[in-house]
Amino acid sequence: MSRREAGLTALTGVTATAEGWLATDPEPWLRCEIPPSAGRWVRLEYSSGLLDPLTRPALRFVGRDNIYDELLPAAVLGRGVWIGRLPEDLREVWISPQLGLGPFAFRIERWAILTPLRALSYFGPAGMSRAVKYSWGRLRGWEQFARLQARRALGPTPLSDYARWRRARARPFDPAFDVSDVPTSPFGRMQVLGM
Repeated sequence: MSRREAGLTALTGVTATAEGWLATDPEPWLRCEIPPSAGRWVRLEYSSGLLDPLTRPALRFVGRDNIYDELLPAAVLGRGVWIGRLPEDLREVWISPQLGLGPFAFRIERWAILTPLRALSYFGPAGMSRAVKYSWGRLRGWEQFARLQARRALGPTPLSDYARWRRARARPFDPAFDVSDVPTSPFGRMQVLGM
């Protein structure tokens, strides 16, 4: 597994501020500056503000001729993880971390390029039939079928694995990242006392 840095820059409907990001449009988009990884499997780890409204970020792959969209898991405990294969014709990666106006916190913590064998290991024992279907779909050139099999294999987590799942996604409260000086709701700013 190769770990690379991935930065974010404002693309449309958002500006960078000293406290984080400020959405000026209900659907803000950030450009993800990623290392060259078209056609590769990646593991993306990202963080959202613990006090921000819970949202499933939208990930957009802009290709030579097509646009592919994925809904990422919400960062329920502060951190989200997505594993997937990037399109072969990838040109740019965009991400929309929230729906709505106002300040929000979002960052990419890790962009790891996975070997195909390592990626298939994430399918787990229960997902082996999906791994076979994924491989078969790729060999036949059925890209959408293959992507669907991968998404179905990588999505569920058995309840018996909850503790491991939680450890990978829980992060401590970080006042510098999680708190904004601008109210995010009509009820004013929420303050955490006693820290």
